[in-house]
Amino acid sequence: MAFSSDNITNKVKQNAESYAKGFNKGANLKKTANLLASNVKDGLSSAVGKFKRTTNSIISKLMDGIPDNLLAKKMTEAKLITKSGEQDWRVRLSLPADYQRMTGQDDLLAPLLDTAGLVFPTNPTVLVSHEANYNSLHPVHTNYPFWAYQNSAIGQITITANFPVQNSLEARYWIACIHYLRTVTKMNYGRGPGAGEPPPVVKFSGYGDYVFKNVPVVVTSFQFDMPQDVDYISTGFTPLGGTAVPDRGDVMDASAWAPTTSLLTVSVVPQYSRRDVSTFDMKKFIKGDYGKGDTGFI
Repeated sequence: MAFSSDNITNKVKQNAESYAKGFNKGANLKKTANLLASNVKDGLSSAVGKFKRTTNSIISKLMDGIPDNLLAKKMTEAKLITKSGEQDWRVRLSLPADYQRMTGQDDLLAPLLDTAGLVFPTNPTVLVSHEANYNSLHPVHTNYPFWAYQNSAIGQITITANFPVQNSLEARYWIACIHYLRTVTKMNYGRGPGAGEPPPVVKFSGYGDYVFKNVPVVVTSFQFDMPQDVDYISTGFTPLGGTAVPDRGDVMDASAWAPTTSLLTVSVVPQYSRRDVSTFDMKKFIKGDYGKGDTGFI
């Protein structure tokens, strides 16, 4: 089928006018831009000049119908820190105090200083299991067993979340989170202060005071994927001094790349101190008083 440049240009203008009407309220900007691009690409090479002029006028018309403050909101990147005064109910794993003291502004864990630990950028799926364990007693010549209480336990807590990355700052935060999880799953082995210490206990929080508040946990495992069908973004991470390249003697800055989307799964288990467990008060637990403290009983 043959197309003339005038017909194609008119078609684009007609579609653009209908698209522009829907943008007076700033809705579906990305979708409409994609539709416009598709229409322009359908044109013949002889009409390329007209398409460019038409597209420019269309974009100007679309932008004129959108308030400046709405455009600013559309263009502003997502931030990891909530507004002052708002209750922060995001799911997080705290950064141990020793790690904070050892972390400088140019270190891998530096992005976690501003968020006081690993904050999941999207709302995760959290799986929690509570158990009350009983032993069965079978007296002779009885039809039914008796169950004797043994203990209660909180099983493994599994946190699974999508981790989107849209720019170099978020890529660096992704690298910091992975390095954090690698660190808290290792003991202090070998030389240096605190040698021989086990992996640290961190605080797990999320969803407010009466769901998870400062629950002491140890990270037992974690996993993340590096998909093959997504883009990767450079962190732009260039620590001072760089890294010497073998056999060349020169210096090359370190680099790292993060996937634009990945799935992060972290498994933790509660680790309460003997002192806190020995002073556990069932009445306070029933009344919800522990939700106001820092013991983290759940």
